[in-house]
Amino acid sequence: MPCDTAVTAAVATVDAPSAVAAAHAGDDARRPGPPRPAIRLPAIDTARCTGCGRCVGACGPHLLSLEVAHWKKSAVLHHAERCTGCRLCERRCPFGAITMVAASQ
Repeated sequence: MPCDTAVTAAVATVDAPSAVAAAHAGDDARRPGPPRPAIRLPAIDTARCTGCGRCVGACGPHLLSLEVAHWKKSAVLHHAERCTGCRLCERRCPFGAITMVAASQ
């Protein structure tokens, strides 16, 4: 039974609320804040876009989707203010239909 006493003593000395607070102290740095403006945004050339969807799959924040206009599918950017400017969509496009442009354009 000395082992049970040692475990009980160790558990009793840990202040549960402060231990939890210490474990989650860095969470504020990882939590997403309000959307920040991107320096560069993807501009989609609908004449070159084939609607393959590779850019849609590459977009982590899920801001790109495929839409049909005049019987042709092409990628469309939604919620541009949430774009991180990571350029994954541009790199994934095999047809060069996406270029990154300044956010003010």
